[in-house]
Amino acid sequence: MASKEFILNLLEQEVEDFIQTQAEKVITFEDDPMAYILKKYPSLNDTLTDLMTKHFGDYVMGIYVMAPKPTTFKVLLHNGQFFYLMYAKDSYIAKIQGKKYYLLDLGAEEYATKAIADLLTMGKPPGAEGPDDQEDNITVTDTETETDVDITDDGGGDEEDLSEAKNEEEFKPHMMYDPKTGEGKYAKVKDDHLKLKAKGWGHDKPKRVANEKKIRIVKESVEKKKSPLKFKIVKEGLSPTELSKDATLPNGVKTPRIEILIKKIQNDEELELTDGSKFIVTNKEEVLSQLKGKDRITKSIILIDKDDKQIATSKLKKTAEFGGGGGMRGGSDLTAKAESAQCIVNEIRYSKGKITLDDVNEKNIQSTRGKVQITDFDGAAELLNTNTGWVDSSVSISNELASNYSGPFIQNRGSDWVKTLEAAVKPKLKEVGINDINKWSPSDIWMVAPDEININWPNSLNEINSLLLKKYNEGKIIGVSLKKAGKEASLKIFNDPTIETTRVKYKGIDPKPNAAKALILFDDSSIEFRNFNGLSGFQGEIIGKKAAGGKVGYSIIKKALNDNGIELTSPNEIRDQVINNDPDFKSKFKRLWDSTEGLDNADFERNFNNPEKTPNQNLLYRISKYLALEVVNTINKSEDPDEIVNDLINYASSSTDDSAIFVKAL
Repeated sequence: MASKEFILNLLEQEVEDFIQTQAEKVITFEDDPMAYILKKYPSLNDTLTDLMTKHFGDYVMGIYVMAPKPTTFKVLLHNGQFFYLMYAKDSYIAKIQGKKYYLLDLGAEEYATKAIADLLTMGKPPGAEGPDDQEDNITVTDTETETDVDITDDGGGDEEDLSEAKNEEEFKPHMMYDPKTGEGKYAKVKDDHLKLKAKGWGHDKPKRVANEKKIRIVKESVEKKKSPLKFKIVKEGLSPTELSKDATLPNGVKTPRIEILIKKIQNDEELELTDGSKFIVTNKEEVLSQLKGKDRITKSIILIDKDDKQIATSKLKKTAEFGGGGGMRGGSDLTAKAESAQCIVNEIRYSKGKITLDDVNEKNIQSTRGKVQITDFDGAAELLNTNTGWVDSSVSISNELASNYSGPFIQNRGSDWVKTLEAAVKPKLKEVGINDINKWSPSDIWMVAPDEININWPNSLNEINSLLLKKYNEGKIIGVSLKKAGKEASLKIFNDPTIETTRVKYKGIDPKPNAAKALILFDDSSIEFRNFNGLSGFQGEIIGKKAAGGKVGYSIIKKALNDNGIELTSPNEIRDQVINNDPDFKSKFKRLWDSTEGLDNADFERNFNNPEKTPNQNLLYRISKYLALEVVNTINKSEDPDEIVNDLINYASSSTDDSAIFVKAL
């Protein structure tokens, strides 16, 4: 009698043979039209994955080629809704409910994802189980219909039926499935449909077919008997769209993934694949010529290893260097590791003199244990051993810091010393209108002289700031804000009263009539005012070289205007008026619209009650647009708009009159 182990091994081999057979099977249009089209047009598969996650097959019932040029696909959803994808020169254009989304623009891609999600909520439910893991939720709260993300209405609508075949009974070609085997066939005409229906076939693809059951049985047996049988999990790689995006690296730094790949190829560094194997690119010049100068690619690039094996870039794993997990959690956890890692490298630099990448080795890293006051030594050590990009940055920053501040220092990140300082500061921030301690000081690490570890802090914010300035000038306490640096780091000092602050020049406003926002223009940059969280979260965001990405909340906007004798309406008041359909709000909004420079009075009604938007989108627009127009109007008509704009920028840069001195390393 065969042993259980023998049977399990036999079943495992059967499963592997079946999977291999399926993988090698040539798909024909008759067998599975949708799979055939996806295989013929791999970029379409990548695009659907980007728009609907890798589980898009659970929600898509069929894909039809509607036109040869430009190649146009109709994507039919399980609930009877549909949308179109048209191939353009560099990317796809999605046409959803009469609007076009140019997917080359990552902002437009987010809007398209949300529009498809809205489609899936219409009609009958799709009946899909959903993904095994939670997928990231993209919340789009800015309801623009033109401008930045280039969402345009083509005017034609999607009311006409564009199906491939349409007989006198309005029959539409579709897929039908055997409920037992999961086999699918394409019903081109009604006759096909009736024949398959008579055999018991239906429209819904079975969630689990016979062969899947066999795999499940083997897996359950393994779990119960603790057999060494393993199942491979397919991991997502860097599709052309993913490779064209920015990687969010330690401390929130965003770096184009294409640049990261170029650097790794130039340095002959190993690249990891989704299956865990690693290789070094040998056709360097050919690949680099296809990557350099590009900020986006639309097709995978072929890489060749030492054995002349061809590997597509879509098979590259999204490791930590490309902004992936890389074995570590992201977000604040990764930030803590990165900032702690800088403290370790700083300690090595101050102990040994000027250092190179070779000095950041395991021996030197471990020699700093107990000397640095950080929150995650082991995590920081792991980061330094696995992320060459961060080591590059940390070394150049440490050399620059040591060249300007002689030390000695105890390196602090989240230590008791830092907690004591923050405890002294936080209660005093509200008195001066600062709600975020990072707007007082964005320092990620603190370099503290040994004789200042037990410093006592005064009782007022002004005195604390004065003491920190004194200790900075003595070279005793240095707060450092970290940004990823190149081979040559630089330092910039903020809030030093002896250094004249660079001021910007106000240029005017851009009211953006169709968008739920309005802009203040200055130098070569702008401040964008809008709601950042649906019906709430009104803020200003700096766009451009001046404090790019810095935000100013409503409280500081209000304070900056109050300091210049201007009162603002409360966002809560406007929100309540809009939600409750206050009869006076529309006339008030109309007066504000008519008084705004750059807006056409005739455009008000169309934007206030936009028939192309849902009722909820119109609510969002009214709230965000009113608040944004009120702010830009008051600044534009104030006696000193330069002063207000500079106050806002200084706050975004943590450079208010109530902020502490700090050094930004970048």
